Amino acid sequence: MNLRKWAGVFLIGLSGVWFALLLSTPFLPLALEMKAAAGIAFLVLMEVSFWLGTVIIGKQVVSAFWARFKKRRTSGKSP
Repeated sequence: MNLRKWAGVFLIGLSGVWFALLLSTPFLPLALEMKAAAGIAFLVLMEVSFWLGTVIIGKQVVSAFWARFKKRRTSGKSP
């Protein structure tokens, strides 16, 4: 894989980090308004990094990954 594809994979992985931060937002020691703003920011960053990574990698690679993932889930094999 070339550098461009790795950048796309990195962005998709980064979206998982933003998702984890989104889930941890209620436990931050901040005011409610700040928690809401942080949650919205994490949500936007998560979506942007995922879709940008998907555009960089390409539709075929993402479709192949999900098809393989779903095939393993239905066959009972662990990933």
